Amino acid sequence: MKAKLIRFRVTKFRSIQDSGWINASDITCLVGTNESGKTNVLVALSKLKPANGEPILPLIDYPRSEYSRFETEGQRQIFITAEFERAGDANGSTRVVVERSFNGNYRINSHEVGDSHEGVSGIEAEKLAIWAEIPSFVYYSDYGNLDSEIFLPDAVKHISQLKTASLTERQRAKSRTLKVLFDYLLLDPQKILDMGREGNHAQQPNLIESDQKKKQERDILLTSASTNLTKSFKDWWKQGNYRFRFAADGNFFRIWVSDNVRPEDIELENRSRGLQWFFSFFIVFLVESKGIHNNCILLLDEPGLTLHPMAQYDLIKFFESLSQTNQLLYSTHSPFMVNADRIGDVVAVYVAENGETKVSHDLREGNKEAEKSIYPVHTAIGITVSDTLLLGCTPVLVEGPSDQVYMIAVKNFLSKIGKYSYGRELVFIPTGGVKGVNAIKNIITGVDEKLPFVLLDGDKAGLDMAKSLRDGSYKNDKDLVITADTVSSLKDSEFEDLMPAEMLAKLFSREYRGTKTADFDDGYHDPTKPIVDQMEAFLKANGHSKPEGWKVE
Repeated sequence: MKAKLIRFRVTKFRSIQDSGWINASDITCLVGTNESGKTNVLVALSKLKPANGEPILPLIDYPRSEYSRFETEGQRQIFITAEFERAGDANGSTRVVVERSFNGNYRINSHEVGDSHEGVSGIEAEKLAIWAEIPSFVYYSDYGNLDSEIFLPDAVKHISQLKTASLTERQRAKSRTLKVLFDYLLLDPQKILDMGREGNHAQQPNLIESDQKKKQERDILLTSASTNLTKSFKDWWKQGNYRFRFAADGNFFRIWVSDNVRPEDIELENRSRGLQWFFSFFIVFLVESKGIHNNCILLLDEPGLTLHPMAQYDLIKFFESLSQTNQLLYSTHSPFMVNADRIGDVVAVYVAENGETKVSHDLREGNKEAEKSIYPVHTAIGITVSDTLLLGCTPVLVEGPSDQVYMIAVKNFLSKIGKYSYGRELVFIPTGGVKGVNAIKNIITGVDEKLPFVLLDGDKAGLDMAKSLRDGSYKNDKDLVITADTVSSLKDSEFEDLMPAEMLAKLFSREYRGTKTADFDDGYHDPTKPIVDQMEAFLKANGHSKPEGWKVE
């Protein structure tokens, strides 16, 4: 029987004085800026019942500003409180509250039987029947990603220091993953190192055969481990048929990866950061959960940070499948890692004016302190709305918002006079100039894998971009790239030159009058030349400022 985490509270832990109650669901997302304290929330929760026996390190975990009081009162300080729901009988479910203090002791209270276990040690807690129902926590951060080449003497040294405070957070994370890797191999790194060492063959020739036998045994063990890991990883991660190979050479242990697309062996660190993360996390998850996968809670710190936005979407889908058997909490500051369908499961983490970490379920705008942390949530909603609006539509990229206004006006005018007969809705999307065309094009293409129309000015920048697109990604769809000069008879024409010049001249003159020259629509404008350059020259000649977005207005 597994108990489900309902809510938890962090107090007096690193940058957190009191987080308040944080509700937990099947998938809980902690969103916030860098240095907001998201990691501290997850680390505190992980130390309630760490799957890997991670120690409490007061020198790191106790609030620095109050460390002088640790010896006198801090050891008894509760730093994590969690409430679990146990599946009950016909009478319904029951609740269990588990607390842990910096001295490692627990306070466990079961509402079902009304008994309370005060100040029990970790060993005593394990003897309680209810303890087996409390899930363990597997915490993983990007710091733990494995390298392809591991220097075994350092690995042996750092693994031996894991229970101490002598390692940095990054070293601890890396060393922990190394330990887990060798636990999976059922080998001690010192043993792998010793099996590869050679004696003095010149003085003791009889050692040659012994050394060869040890190396042969080592190779067989590593090959067997490679085969088992490849099979397990394939069962777990469906997006790619990866094959892993472990090898040892002298003081070095190496990890090689191949797949159907790239059949040659490539070092793990030269594959994508995404694969490095999945591989390293999988090893940790596989070993630390000890096969009891459905009785551990996963805590992932900034997962998918280096992944492409589309790959981050895939990671969210992967989390959905993981949550069928494991509760999952993760932190992020990427809008692509915020599931807009699960906004109710998003929690904002931010830094208050006094420097303390605050946690809130309120995602409304207006809280100045939380504004930056909440921003990815609103962006995620915007992305979802954009995707929805594009369904069944034909996207058309234009350079700027003024071009967007013109094209919407043209479309509406054609509809009004009954000459717009295109079956799908046209959505005009400004790209922020020619430099943004490729970036927006790639995002839009991801919606339905069809290249969007691109409308560009007929000036040099527009023509250069059109050529680049037609020679590249639009090589087989050149007709989708249209420049203004193919419609207008003017050289270097822009979108404004597609409009009746007299109409634009009158509109412009209504806003800006000549003070040193004739009005724009009364002798200044030359209809045989592109109109925008003339407008800007008129503004300059008559002392008018050119405000941002003047063409849109």
